[in-house]
Amino acid sequence: MSLLVIILAALVAISLLIFFVGITADNQAQATNYDIDWSVLSDEEFQSYLPHKKINAIKRYRELTGLGLKEAKQAVEYVIAHPEQKKVKSGLAANTGGAGVRDLLLDNRFEEAVDVYAAFMGVDEFTARDAIHELQREINAEANLMDIDTNELRQLIDEDNKIGAYKRYMAQTGASLEEAKQFIEMDL
Repeated sequence: MSLLVIILAALVAISLLIFFVGITADNQAQATNYDIDWSVLSDEEFQSYLPHKKINAIKRYRELTGLGLKEAKQAVEYVIAHPEQKKVKSGLAANTGGAGVRDLLLDNRFEEAVDVYAAFMGVDEFTARDAIHELQREINAEANLMDIDTNELRQLIDEDNKIGAYKRYMAQTGASLEEAKQFIEMDL
């Protein structure tokens, strides 16, 4: 009877060992197969949290990437566990042929414009992306301004309908209310 108990105990132990080894292998495979956004590593705030402020690093990673808690946690844990695998973008990724940021945007080369801005200004990719989005909005507003019918805006103002003029200007240019007020009150 005692031999049977020993065999059963050994079988249970082997089964538990196989089970736990399988779970560990799955977790490692998940972490290594996870698509980490390595450009986040260029963010100074994110870097300031590593490796001792993991919760803050996870929050910042989520803020920058828009990922869920589980994915961000896996990514941050992987980055902490494998610091040698940092793959931060460096320098210009594309040959711009001497084109400036504005030229690149006019040629619909948004990603290259981000790279050029980041390299030239010495900022991280997210700051560069925000600046390029703002510049693109300004370029679009300038282009729309050429198409704007100022006679229609003057007519709305003459009819004592400044709000209508603001709305019309904003609809035509994509400008903010502040920009519409400034244009209508200063330029018309």
